[in-house]
Amino acid sequence: MKVAFTADLHLRSRQETPERFEALENILQKLSDENINELIIAGDTFDKESFNYHDFNSLCNSFHKIKITIIPGNHDPDIDKKYFPPDNIQVINKPTIKQYDTISVLFIPFDHAKLMDEVISVFFYQNSPPERWILIGHGDYCSTTKDINPYEPGIYMPLSGSAINKFNPLAAFLGHIHKAHNIGRIHYPGSPCPINADETGKRYFLVYNTRDNSVEKITLKSKLIFFRETLLILPSDNEKEMIEGSIDNMIKSWNLDYPDFSCIRLILGLKGFTTDLIKLKNYVMNYLNSKGITLYNNEPDLSKVNVLKDTDDEKITILKRVREKTEKLQTETNRDKILEKVQELIFDIRK
Repeated sequence: MKVAFTADLHLRSRQETPERFEALENILQKLSDENINELIIAGDTFDKESFNYHDFNSLCNSFHKIKITIIPGNHDPDIDKKYFPPDNIQVINKPTIKQYDTISVLFIPFDHAKLMDEVISVFFYQNSPPERWILIGHGDYCSTTKDINPYEPGIYMPLSGSAINKFNPLAAFLGHIHKAHNIGRIHYPGSPCPINADETGKRYFLVYNTRDNSVEKITLKSKLIFFRETLLILPSDNEKEMIEGSIDNMIKSWNLDYPDFSCIRLILGLKGFTTDLIKLKNYVMNYLNSKGITLYNNEPDLSKVNVLKDTDDEKITILKRVREKTEKLQTETNRDKILEKVQELIFDIRK
């Protein structure tokens, strides 16, 4: 049996948050195409308390074969089944175990006054722990490695590594952190649509297979995706070609599996040296426009680009020779880092 997971949609009305509704619709359509009939939303389905859930109900009703189970998050702590007439929507607002094939699933709704450790401990004190189980919750996994949620600083309903080791779930799927990542058996599907420009990179949802305990990350063709990049600019006779090559490498590193770049909002910074800021800006913007990529702030950040004078010709020649030598190096060190340091030395730039 396969079960899909997402979280942190932060829906308002469809008019207010069209991209977020499109992301959910994308997930539901993919599940329908793959005959996966279970979707779990691990909190913050909604961005705020509302008096009208019509748009959500209408969308879920159009995919009536998919059972949608949601738990409250810190943004929608008081949601209740009574707000959602469609039969395929279930709201779990107290600690509950449900069976999915051979796997028991413990749902822990968000509670601002409690630790997730505490809720799990009390629940298993009152109920026999199942042999094979997974956890669904909404909060921060507190270990030596922790992603900060730029949308919402602070610690929310924390889950500790010691609780994971003690109660030994096969996996845990958590909401609250908007960036998809995993730490061992802890999985954050991330927000399927970025909430703000700090949430960069591709968006995903997760599919869990109860038979083999595997987790598959499914890329979403989002209508909105942010990238934050910095390009090193080197003074050169063929600056335009070098910039275009750097942009091509940048795009390749995104590893997008679809050719439409119109959804991208690029936050781009430039650093290094140039002889003409206006030409540099035009080279970058014209080439990005030719690729259909939109700059988030309408133009690149040039604040870290230094302007060279005509008297710097000899130093430019030295840098060119260093660059040619660097390109031939067999090294794991980032060549841009080497060239950046060399530029600082040659042009006597002190940070």
